[in-house]
Amino acid sequence: MENRVVAVVVTYNRVELLKECIEALMLNKNLDILIVDNASTDGTKELVNNYLGESLKYVNTGSNLGGAGGFNYGIKEVLKNSNYRYVWLMDDDTIVNKDSLDKLLHKAELLKGEFSFLSSIVLWKDGNLCAMNVQRTSSNTVKNYEAIEKGIFYVESASFVSCLVNVESIRKVGLPIKEFFIYGDDLEYTIRLNTDKPGYVVSNSIVVHKMKENKGINIVDDDINRIDRYFYNYRNLLYIYKKYDRREYRIFKIKCYYLIIKIILKAHREKRKRIHAILKGIRKARKFSPKVEFIESELE
Repeated sequence: MENRVVAVVVTYNRVELLKECIEALMLNKNLDILIVDNASTDGTKELVNNYLGESLKYVNTGSNLGGAGGFNYGIKEVLKNSNYRYVWLMDDDTIVNKDSLDKLLHKAELLKGEFSFLSSIVLWKDGNLCAMNVQRTSSNTVKNYEAIEKGIFYVESASFVSCLVNVESIRKVGLPIKEFFIYGDDLEYTIRLNTDKPGYVVSNSIVVHKMKENKGINIVDDDINRIDRYFYNYRNLLYIYKKYDRREYRIFKIKCYYLIIKIILKAHREKRKRIHAILKGIRKARKFSPKVEFIESELE
Protein backbone atom coordinates (compact mmCIF):
# COMPACT_ATOMS: atom_id res chain seq x y z
CA MET A 1 0.00 0.00 0.00
CA GLU A 2 1.73 3.20 -1.21
CA ASN A 3 -1.02 5.69 -2.11
CA ARG A 4 -1.69 8.81 -0.04
CA VAL A 5 -5.34 7.85 0.57
CA VAL A 6 -6.68 4.67 2.16
CA ALA A 7 -10.37 3.81 2.33
CA VAL A 8 -11.35 2.07 5.56
CA VAL A 9 -14.55 0.08 5.07
CA VAL A 10 -16.17 -1.54 8.11
CA THR A 11 -18.37 -4.53 7.28
CA TYR A 12 -20.54 -7.05 9.09
CA ASN A 13 -22.60 -9.73 7.34
CA ARG A 14 -23.56 -7.72 4.25
CA VAL A 15 -21.57 -9.51 1.61
CA GLU A 16 -23.58 -8.42 -1.44
CA LEU A 17 -23.46 -4.75 -0.50
CA LEU A 18 -19.76 -5.05 0.33
CA LYS A 19 -19.12 -6.46 -3.15
CA GLU A 20 -20.78 -3.43 -4.72
CA CYS A 21 -18.91 -1.11 -2.37
CA ILE A 22 -15.51 -2.61 -3.24
CA GLU A 23 -16.10 -2.57 -6.98
CA ALA A 24 -17.17 1.08 -6.86
CA LEU A 25 -14.10 2.00 -4.80
CA MET A 26 -11.79 0.27 -7.25
CA LEU A 27 -12.92 2.70 -9.97
CA ASN A 28 -11.29 5.53 -7.99
CA LYS A 29 -7.62 6.04 -8.88
CA ASN A 30 -4.63 6.09 -6.55
CA LEU A 31 -6.52 4.55 -3.66
CA ASP A 32 -5.69 1.80 -1.20
CA ILE A 33 -8.50 -0.07 0.53
CA LEU A 34 -8.67 -1.80 3.90
CA ILE A 35 -11.69 -4.00 4.60
CA VAL A 36 -12.31 -4.29 8.35
CA ASP A 37 -14.48 -7.34 8.97
CA ASN A 38 -16.30 -7.48 12.30
CA ALA A 39 -16.19 -11.30 12.25
CA SER A 40 -18.83 -11.82 9.54
CA THR A 41 -20.25 -15.30 9.01
CA ASP A 42 -21.78 -14.82 5.55
CA GLY A 43 -18.79 -15.51 3.30
CA THR A 44 -17.29 -12.03 3.51
CA LYS A 45 -13.71 -13.27 3.75
CA GLU A 46 -14.17 -15.53 0.74
CA LEU A 47 -15.56 -12.60 -1.26
CA VAL A 48 -12.71 -10.26 -0.32
CA ASN A 49 -10.16 -12.92 -1.26
CA ASN A 50 -11.19 -12.34 -4.89
CA TYR A 51 -9.96 -8.74 -4.69
CA LEU A 52 -6.90 -9.02 -2.45
CA GLY A 53 -3.76 -7.42 -3.83
CA GLU A 54 -1.21 -4.69 -3.30
CA SER A 55 -3.88 -2.00 -2.99
CA LEU A 56 -6.58 -3.96 -1.12
CA LYS A 57 -6.06 -5.60 2.27
CA TYR A 58 -8.33 -7.44 4.69
CA VAL A 59 -8.36 -7.69 8.48
CA ASN A 60 -10.74 -9.60 10.74
CA THR A 61 -11.34 -8.06 14.15
CA GLY A 62 -12.17 -11.44 15.67
CA SER A 63 -15.52 -10.30 17.08
CA ASN A 64 -18.26 -7.80 16.34
CA LEU A 65 -16.86 -4.48 17.59
CA GLY A 66 -19.70 -2.44 16.11
CA GLY A 67 -19.13 0.40 13.70
CA ALA A 68 -17.27 2.47 16.30
CA GLY A 69 -14.89 -0.35 17.22
CA GLY A 70 -14.39 -1.26 13.57
CA PHE A 71 -13.33 2.26 12.58
CA ASN A 72 -11.10 2.53 15.63
CA TYR A 73 -9.47 -0.80 14.73
CA GLY A 74 -9.11 0.05 11.05
CA ILE A 75 -7.54 3.48 11.52
CA LYS A 76 -5.03 2.04 13.98
CA GLU A 77 -4.22 -0.75 11.55
CA VAL A 78 -3.46 1.52 8.60
CA LEU A 79 -1.65 4.30 10.46
CA LYS A 80 0.57 2.42 12.87
CA ASN A 81 3.16 1.78 10.15
CA SER A 82 2.05 3.74 7.06
CA ASN A 83 2.47 7.29 5.79
CA TYR A 84 -1.02 8.00 4.49
CA ARG A 85 -2.15 11.59 4.25
CA TYR A 86 -5.88 10.90 4.36
CA VAL A 87 -8.18 8.14 5.62
CA TRP A 88 -11.50 7.79 3.79
CA LEU A 89 -14.10 6.30 6.15
CA MET A 90 -17.30 4.53 5.08
CA ASP A 91 -19.75 1.74 5.86
CA ASP A 92 -20.08 -1.32 3.64
CA ASP A 93 -23.32 -0.07 2.09
CA THR A 94 -21.68 3.11 0.77
CA ILE A 95 -21.47 3.20 -3.02
CA VAL A 96 -19.11 5.88 -4.27
CA ASN A 97 -18.97 7.39 -7.75
CA LYS A 98 -15.82 7.03 -9.80
CA ASP A 99 -14.98 10.70 -9.18
CA SER A 100 -16.12 10.96 -5.54
CA LEU A 101 -12.56 10.86 -4.24
CA ASP A 102 -11.16 13.16 -6.94
CA LYS A 103 -13.71 15.80 -5.97
CA LEU A 104 -12.71 15.54 -2.31
CA LEU A 105 -9.00 15.70 -3.09
CA HIS A 106 -9.46 18.71 -5.37
CA LYS A 107 -11.02 20.64 -2.48
CA ALA A 108 -8.29 19.35 -0.17
CA GLU A 109 -5.75 21.00 -2.47
CA LEU A 110 -7.72 24.26 -2.53
CA LEU A 111 -7.76 24.27 1.25
CA LYS A 112 -4.02 23.52 1.33
CA GLY A 113 -4.55 20.92 4.02
CA GLU A 114 -6.25 23.36 6.40
CA PHE A 115 -9.14 21.05 7.29
CA SER A 116 -9.76 18.12 9.60
CA PHE A 117 -12.30 16.28 7.44
CA LEU A 118 -14.17 16.56 4.14
CA SER A 119 -17.59 14.97 3.77
CA SER A 120 -19.50 14.03 0.61
CA ILE A 121 -23.14 14.73 -0.17
CA VAL A 122 -24.93 11.46 0.66
CA LEU A 123 -27.95 10.40 -1.38
CA TRP A 124 -30.32 7.50 -0.90
CA LYS A 125 -31.15 4.99 -3.63
CA ASP A 126 -33.88 7.21 -5.11
CA GLY A 127 -31.60 10.24 -5.49
CA ASN A 128 -32.94 12.16 -2.49
CA LEU A 129 -30.73 13.18 0.41
CA CYS A 130 -30.12 10.34 2.85
CA ALA A 131 -31.85 11.32 6.10
CA MET A 132 -29.26 9.63 8.32
CA ASN A 133 -26.30 11.40 6.74
CA VAL A 134 -27.16 15.10 6.49
CA GLN A 135 -24.29 17.15 7.87
CA ARG A 136 -24.91 19.59 10.71
CA THR A 137 -24.31 23.24 9.81
CA SER A 138 -24.21 26.37 11.96
CA SER A 139 -24.06 30.14 11.70
CA ASN A 140 -20.35 29.77 10.94
CA THR A 141 -21.30 28.03 7.69
CA VAL A 142 -22.76 31.20 6.22
CA LYS A 143 -20.03 33.42 7.65
CA ASN A 144 -17.40 31.44 5.75
CA TYR A 145 -18.57 32.81 2.39
CA GLU A 146 -15.18 32.40 0.71
CA ALA A 147 -15.43 28.63 1.21
CA ILE A 148 -19.02 28.60 -0.06
CA GLU A 149 -17.89 30.22 -3.30
CA LYS A 150 -15.53 27.26 -3.78
CA GLY A 151 -18.30 24.71 -3.23
CA ILE A 152 -17.25 23.78 0.29
CA PHE A 153 -19.40 24.44 3.35
CA TYR A 154 -18.28 24.45 6.98
CA VAL A 155 -20.06 21.78 9.05
CA GLU A 156 -20.02 21.07 12.76
CA SER A 157 -20.38 17.32 12.28
CA ALA A 158 -20.84 14.62 9.65
CA SER A 159 -21.35 10.87 9.36
CA PHE A 160 -18.78 8.23 8.49
CA VAL A 161 -20.41 7.69 5.08
CA SER A 162 -17.65 9.05 2.83
CA CYS A 163 -15.66 11.10 5.32
CA LEU A 164 -12.11 11.97 4.24
CA VAL A 165 -10.09 12.60 7.39
CA ASN A 166 -6.79 14.43 7.55
CA VAL A 167 -4.21 12.19 9.22
CA GLU A 168 -2.55 15.20 10.86
CA SER A 169 -5.79 15.84 12.73
CA ILE A 170 -6.16 12.15 13.66
CA ARG A 171 -2.76 12.23 15.32
CA LYS A 172 -3.76 15.35 17.29
CA VAL A 173 -7.28 14.45 18.46
CA GLY A 174 -7.02 10.65 18.62
CA LEU A 175 -9.23 7.82 17.37
CA PRO A 176 -12.99 7.26 17.29
CA ILE A 177 -14.23 6.01 20.66
CA LYS A 178 -14.61 2.24 20.33
CA GLU A 179 -16.77 1.97 23.46
CA PHE A 180 -19.61 3.71 21.64
CA PHE A 181 -20.10 0.44 19.68
CA ILE A 182 -22.84 1.95 17.48
CA TYR A 183 -24.62 5.31 17.22
CA GLY A 184 -23.00 8.69 17.72
CA ASP A 185 -19.38 7.70 17.14
CA ASP A 186 -19.19 9.72 13.92
CA LEU A 187 -20.97 12.69 15.52
CA GLU A 188 -18.55 12.79 18.44
CA TYR A 189 -15.49 12.21 16.27
CA THR A 190 -16.21 14.93 13.72
CA ILE A 191 -17.04 17.38 16.51
CA ARG A 192 -13.68 16.49 18.07
CA LEU A 193 -11.88 16.81 14.73
CA ASN A 194 -13.32 20.31 14.42
CA THR A 195 -11.44 21.29 17.56
CA ASP A 196 -8.24 20.94 15.53
CA LYS A 197 -9.20 22.35 12.13
CA PRO A 198 -12.53 23.04 10.40
CA GLY A 199 -14.50 20.28 8.69
CA TYR A 200 -16.36 20.80 5.42
CA VAL A 201 -18.89 19.22 3.11
CA VAL A 202 -17.88 19.12 -0.56
CA SER A 203 -20.96 19.86 -2.64
CA ASN A 204 -19.89 18.08 -5.84
CA SER A 205 -18.63 14.86 -4.23
CA ILE A 206 -21.59 12.47 -4.31
CA VAL A 207 -22.07 8.98 -2.87
CA VAL A 208 -25.09 6.71 -2.35
CA HIS A 209 -25.94 5.11 0.98
CA LYS A 210 -27.93 1.94 0.32
CA MET A 211 -29.87 1.78 3.58
CA LYS A 212 -33.04 -0.32 3.53
CA GLU A 213 -35.19 2.74 4.20
CA ASN A 214 -34.51 6.45 3.96
CA LYS A 215 -35.39 7.45 7.48
CA GLY A 216 -33.74 8.10 10.81
CA ILE A 217 -33.92 5.84 13.81
CA ASN A 218 -37.23 5.78 15.69
CA ILE A 219 -37.58 3.71 18.84
CA VAL A 220 -41.37 4.22 18.90
CA ASP A 221 -41.95 2.37 15.62
CA ASP A 222 -38.81 0.33 14.99
CA ASP A 223 -38.77 -3.47 14.74
CA ILE A 224 -38.71 -5.07 18.17
CA ASN A 225 -35.60 -7.10 17.26
CA ARG A 226 -33.62 -3.83 17.00
CA ILE A 227 -34.75 -2.24 20.26
CA ASP A 228 -31.97 -3.55 22.53
CA ARG A 229 -29.33 -1.59 20.59
CA TYR A 230 -31.12 1.71 21.17
CA PHE A 231 -29.63 2.15 24.61
CA TYR A 232 -26.31 2.90 22.88
CA ASN A 233 -27.96 5.80 21.09
CA TYR A 234 -29.22 7.48 24.26
CA ARG A 235 -26.12 6.74 26.32
CA ASN A 236 -23.77 7.99 23.62
CA LEU A 237 -25.71 11.14 22.74
CA LEU A 238 -26.05 12.12 26.39
CA TYR A 239 -22.29 11.69 26.75
CA ILE A 240 -21.60 13.79 23.63
CA TYR A 241 -23.90 16.65 24.55
CA LYS A 242 -22.72 16.69 28.14
CA LYS A 243 -19.14 17.00 26.92
CA TYR A 244 -19.60 19.51 24.12
CA ASP A 245 -22.89 21.37 24.63
CA ARG A 246 -24.52 21.51 28.06
CA ARG A 247 -27.59 23.31 26.74
CA GLU A 248 -28.15 20.59 24.13
CA TYR A 249 -27.59 18.01 26.87
CA ARG A 250 -30.47 19.39 28.92
CA ILE A 251 -32.73 19.58 25.87
CA PHE A 252 -31.92 16.03 24.78
CA LYS A 253 -32.56 14.63 28.26
CA ILE A 254 -36.03 16.20 28.18
CA LYS A 255 -36.54 14.62 24.74
CA CYS A 256 -35.73 11.21 26.20
CA TYR A 257 -38.55 11.51 28.73
CA TYR A 258 -40.86 12.88 26.05
CA LEU A 259 -40.11 9.77 24.00
CA ILE A 260 -41.18 7.59 26.91
CA ILE A 261 -44.55 9.34 26.95
CA LYS A 262 -44.78 8.94 23.18
CA ILE A 263 -44.09 5.20 23.48
CA ILE A 264 -46.82 4.84 26.09
CA LEU A 265 -49.32 6.61 23.83
CA LYS A 266 -48.33 5.39 20.35
CA ALA A 267 -46.19 2.25 20.37
CA HIS A 268 -48.19 -0.79 19.25
CA ARG A 269 -46.22 -3.47 21.09
CA GLU A 270 -43.37 -4.11 23.54
CA LYS A 271 -43.76 -0.71 25.22
CA ARG A 272 -41.92 -1.87 28.32
CA LYS A 273 -38.89 -2.99 26.31
CA ARG A 274 -38.70 0.30 24.40
CA ILE A 275 -38.93 2.34 27.59
CA HIS A 276 -36.30 0.16 29.25
CA ALA A 277 -33.82 0.89 26.42
CA ILE A 278 -34.17 4.64 26.98
CA LEU A 279 -33.91 4.42 30.75
CA LYS A 280 -30.91 2.12 30.47
CA GLY A 281 -29.19 4.64 28.20
CA ILE A 282 -29.86 7.47 30.66
CA ARG A 283 -28.60 5.38 33.58
CA LYS A 284 -25.44 4.17 31.82
CA ALA A 285 -24.60 7.69 30.61
CA ARG A 286 -24.06 8.84 34.20
CA LYS A 287 -20.82 6.88 34.56
CA PHE A 288 -19.87 6.51 30.91
CA SER A 289 -16.42 8.08 30.55
CA PRO A 290 -14.36 6.37 27.83
CA LYS A 291 -10.76 7.37 27.22
CA VAL A 292 -9.63 8.61 23.82
CA GLU A 293 -6.89 6.50 22.23
CA PHE A 294 -4.03 8.00 20.25
CA ILE A 295 -1.99 6.54 17.41
CA GLU A 296 1.44 5.23 18.27
CA SER A 297 3.22 5.12 14.93
CA GLU A 298 6.06 2.69 14.29
CA LEU A 299 7.39 5.27 11.82
CA GLU A 300 7.99 7.92 14.46
